[in-house]
Amino acid sequence: MGETLTISIRTLTPIWTGDVNGQCSEIKETGIIGSMRWWYEAIVRGMGCKVCDSLNESCKFDTKGYRDALGSGKSIENALAAGLKEVCPVCCLFGCNGWKRQFQLHIGDAPTTPLHFRTSANMNKNWLKRMFGGESQKIDDLNVFYGDIIFKLTFRVDTDYVHSQLNMLLRFVSEYGGLGAKMQHGFGLVNILDAESAIKNGLKELSQRIKTGVFLQEIESSSSISYNLENFICLNYDLAESSLAIFKNSNSHLGNKSKIDEDKYFPCSFDLRYKGWKNIGMRVWLEKTEGWNHSRVNALMGVSEKKGESISDEDRASSCLFFGMPYKLNENNYRLKIFGFAPPSVLNPDDLSNLCEKYMHHAFGKECKSLGSTFGREIIKIGKGGR
Repeated sequence: MGETLTISIRTLTPIWTGDVNGQCSEIKETGIIGSMRWWYEAIVRGMGCKVCDSLNESCKFDTKGYRDALGSGKSIENALAAGLKEVCPVCCLFGCNGWKRQFQLHIGDAPTTPLHFRTSANMNKNWLKRMFGGESQKIDDLNVFYGDIIFKLTFRVDTDYVHSQLNMLLRFVSEYGGLGAKMQHGFGLVNILDAESAIKNGLKELSQRIKTGVFLQEIESSSSISYNLENFICLNYDLAESSLAIFKNSNSHLGNKSKIDEDKYFPCSFDLRYKGWKNIGMRVWLEKTEGWNHSRVNALMGVSEKKGESISDEDRASSCLFFGMPYKLNENNYRLKIFGFAPPSVLNPDDLSNLCEKYMHHAFGKECKSLGSTFGREIIKIGKGGR
């Protein structure tokens, strides 16, 4: 192991990394790494390069090609290039058959806080209890990770390139996405402390590495896969504290009573996404106001069981759109981040941005201030040398 990169991360909303029992008893480096890989896959697709199916057809390091190159007198660098010629950029960084992950992640003692939620509809409390409490439906004793957390990343080889990619990736997550599991419920919004803005430089390094063809195989970009940076949007809104008054009501609280006065963040993403008080609830709004059918809503918001129906594991689908928990900016205002990927079969990124804008003003009216949209295509252009 070589150089170590230390990054301080401040949680804006709690981080969730589930254990084998589906609870958040200890922070799992593997869960964080899995989340990082998922984001990096979307970035690499957007940069126009192949990403393997890690579950079914993972890349494989060509051990024979590597050994033959060494045997013919080639340098280690050229031998590695021979071994990695069929390895996608993601597996180059995160590892595959015959090739180790190019970094180790160590997370020290991470501060915790009791899990709790806010909901404007009593019917939602039973859903949240089942979703997070399992068979017991008890969440009062569960904790999540919240506070300043130190990430230590130690590199194996090719430290400059690996450093640029991990620095870019974590900065990207901080600016535009989330970290860990259950992002659709608002978990995982973070802010990186004391870190340079490395997105542009990291994307340029990735683009240059792809163009050389030494390690990575460039192929024609396909935007038909939802989780592609080409389809990505990120929107931020400022909300007046008064617009969240329904969630400050003590009757809206669910979970450990010690959090009943928590106001640094409001864990109300379930209501924002599904169904809440008056105009709150994007899923209901899409179906009842916008006239979307169930399958179209599922493609964007994730597969949802209708009353009396059940869904097989094969038919379940993840959400393409994520609502953060509103977190406090100052005494009178909260920030809400919405981010995700426009499913190409349903709508394009511009349409998704407009749809979110329309919903937010439907839900919050004049107390909602849009800070604009960032599109994945703009990030790609910067990474490839554009303005």
